Amino acid sequence: MTDHKRSSNEKKWLTRLLEYIPLEEFLQFCKHHTFTDWLPFRWKGLKQTTRYTYILDYRGKTIDDLWKKLNRGRKSLINRAVRNGIRIEESDDFELLYHFTELSYRRQGLKLKLPYHDLKLLDEAVRNNGNRLILKTVDNTGITHAVVYIVFNNKSAYYLLSGSDPEYRKMGGQTLALWEAVKYFRGKAGCFNFGGSDIRNIEEYVRGFGGLITPYYHIYNEKLLHSDEIRYHLKKIWFHLISILKAIRLQLS
Repeated sequence: MTDHKRSSNEKKWLTRLLEYIPLEEFLQFCKHHTFTDWLPFRWKGLKQTTRYTYILDYRGKTIDDLWKKLNRGRKSLINRAVRNGIRIEESDDFELLYHFTELSYRRQGLKLKLPYHDLKLLDEAVRNNGNRLILKTVDNTGITHAVVYIVFNNKSAYYLLSGSDPEYRKMGGQTLALWEAVKYFRGKAGCFNFGGSDIRNIEEYVRGFGGLITPYYHIYNEKLLHSDEIRYHLKKIWFHLISILKAIRLQLS
């Protein structure tokens, strides 16, 4: 099949599919990084912006090669965790994962906008198919420091969720857990997708694992998303205002 014929077929079937999706029910979604033609969405009146993830290709790489790709900061945190006797355990506790993810969002002044029930439905589906891995880091006293959540198939592993206890965050448990996940999927998947982020400190963190920056499309309904973002930013403004007032009160007391 020629490139022209393939492109024409993709446009035809995507256009037909979009006929069954009411615009008033279309908010947003992100496409796989291999998806390159969003024109049928544009013709439907939707918008797109480019986001970025980091993808680590396993082909031809040893564990030593993967370690060399880590930046100095990631290596330092992993070594610190090992020196402190932090170990890796597999887990089946999705509630623990969700709790730790909420802790990480709360530390940054954010709210986890993904409801527990919705994520639980996703987890049940991938768990029943044997396509998810939960790793947690535990110290010598049995205290859990961090949890990471990976879904996968034979093509790719996806780093979807993680969280750490703010009290033990600097001990490196979360970085150790993610590094162990990267090693775990070598030979089991073709690549490791770190998920990316528009939040600068998170982007810098995942970039430190040595993946290749890769663009993908975020397609959205501008009218519906605009009203949702306004509510989100108003909540952020309120949070920071409360934080400032608390700081002033401490200084005056």
